[in-house]
Amino acid sequence: MLIIASMVQLFSWLLNMAATTTRSKKPPVTWKNWVGTGNDQEGFEVLQIDNEIGKGVFATKEFQVGDFLLEYAGERTSYDEALEREKEYEDAGLGCYIYYNVKGPNGNFCLDATHSQQAGRYINDSKKKWANSYTKKETMTYEGTDYKTVYLCIYAKKTIPKGCEIRYDYGDRDEACSWRLKVIIYGKVSKTLDEIRSVAIPNERSEAVRERCERGK
Repeated sequence: MLIIASMVQLFSWLLNMAATTTRSKKPPVTWKNWVGTGNDQEGFEVLQIDNEIGKGVFATKEFQVGDFLLEYAGERTSYDEALEREKEYEDAGLGCYIYYNVKGPNGNFCLDATHSQQAGRYINDSKKKWANSYTKKETMTYEGTDYKTVYLCIYAKKTIPKGCEIRYDYGDRDEACSWRLKVIIYGKVSKTLDEIRSVAIPNERSEAVRERCERGK
């Protein structure tokens, strides 16, 4: 009888532990929690890398493969309007953050993030084999209506350690990305993210730097 009572108590304890774990486990962050809100989730900081590259986005916590990171948020505009704006920004000496030809349910559009306050526009380019994130279109259907809209989301392609810069492949040829023909620069930051330790290296050594960043060292 004593053995049976002990087994019942153990089983009850295990059930309580499982229930507590279930209650304390936070639901996963999804793109639907953040797109269109005008805000970014915690876990990112925009820092100045150098005068040539400018700013970049760094992880302030670890992200796993497939995690939603950020929205590339901006004003939706037509292709012709985007071209006009790009010229205006160039003449005014402003940086241009226009994402061209996003396919939506109602036709193609462009996202002008030049005046956005969200971090997604500052994510820098990387060749696909070195990129640690990627973009994906997500379609939102609003309840009770037939209205659909597309958002451009950025996801983790691999595990991203705390302190690593977020980068994805812009999809352009090397000739269109002059920085690829010079050096590949991977930003590395201190634990407090107060200082950036940037390493500029020839292309043939970039793989070693990527691996070091992946290990969080």
